[in-house]
Amino acid sequence: MCQALFSQKIEADFRIVTDLVEQTNLQSIKNLEKSVNDFLNFNNWIEETVGFDYSISISILLTIKDIDNGNYNSNLQIQSGRPIYNSSYLSPLTNFFDQNVNFDYQDFQPLTFDIDRYTNNLVSILSYYTFLTLGFEFDSFQFLGGSKFFEKAKIIADTAQSNGISGWEFSRNNNRYNIIEELSSNTFLPFRRLIYNYHRRGMDEMVQNPSGSKEIIFKNILLLKPVLQTQPNSMLVRSFFDAKAEEISQIFASGPDFNTQDLKSFLNSFYPNLSNYWKIIN
Repeated sequence: MCQALFSQKIEADFRIVTDLVEQTNLQSIKNLEKSVNDFLNFNNWIEETVGFDYSISISILLTIKDIDNGNYNSNLQIQSGRPIYNSSYLSPLTNFFDQNVNFDYQDFQPLTFDIDRYTNNLVSILSYYTFLTLGFEFDSFQFLGGSKFFEKAKIIADTAQSNGISGWEFSRNNNRYNIIEELSSNTFLPFRRLIYNYHRRGMDEMVQNPSGSKEIIFKNILLLKPVLQTQPNSMLVRSFFDAKAEEISQIFASGPDFNTQDLKSFLNSFYPNLSNYWKIIN
């Protein structure tokens, strides 16, 4: 039996893409890259020692669009995976894309995290997505197990918003605030139940019981239908299917035989942009 226990170690791989800007000061960018990697990898994001022995891997890609006197205009992609019990497979878990990442940074500027106060936008954004990733990781092993990390992410979002920081305001197109609001809402409990059942009762049991595991994943995906009927543009759910589309198509592409008509109809109805994956489902 796989227990809902975690080590304290985060392995973050932070990289910067500079193809869109003039290559005038590569050393400053290298300094930023190193500072962020140190910030992510050497902070103790999980306060207690809880014992499940694997490192939580986070991949972050910062694409810089413009630099003006230490002000960076960029976008950010954050991805993570979740190891599947009794296998070497890493199941994709999160795939967030943030197009509104603006911050000030000077060479060798210290990056210091304090959840009780706003220091700068880069620290807030990195900390927010770190806690968001940890929340998903813990939710995938225990139903609602990631709540304390989502609460920390919400504190960061609330603090930045109260300081009037651009990119954190409540709006229809704001990834950060909308995602954490949805995670805090009872409306989205079926989504969090999906995260747990998909991984713990589905993927972790797939080798031993492929038919039963497929049925669990199938039923829990369909439980999102009433959620999406009221919140069809949910960024939270969209990010899940962006991360999982290929995996879902592979799960239901071959035996054991499974009636996938309702699943295909649901997926094509709400996420037709991913139809190249859904057409693989038998």
